[in-house]
Amino acid sequence: MDYLYEETDGIPFYIQFIGRKLFQKRVRKVALAEVKDCLVEFIDEEGDLIFSEEFERISSKERMVLSILARADSQNLSSIAKATRESMNAVSRYLNYLIKRGMVRKKERGLYQIVDPLFKRWIMQKREGITSVWR
Repeated sequence: MDYLYEETDGIPFYIQFIGRKLFQKRVRKVALAEVKDCLVEFIDEEGDLIFSEEFERISSKERMVLSILARADSQNLSSIAKATRESMNAVSRYLNYLIKRGMVRKKERGLYQIVDPLFKRWIMQKREGITSVWR
């Protein structure tokens, strides 16, 4: 299903988790609603275990950058700097650190995004309080 691949970026761990959930629910014909329910369950049941420790290991400024990146598909350096009220040099350092940690990637010249789509959803839901994170 294209939707599942798109929402998980094809990460095998997530695909397997959703498959196990669907199997446990004895779903014979998979519909989009069931996949969305399983993704919500993943964030609710597993998200804190998987993501919170990693999120807490980084500085508050880096968490702020991730929270800003979670609100959009991608952001440029100047918009992140403006949102954080930090200099572009400081934000650039935070982004480079997050890139080295594998949390952020440069989507294209000047645009950054969170690598893991479910980590992004977890940040939006658990840290930003945005509950309607599934399209």
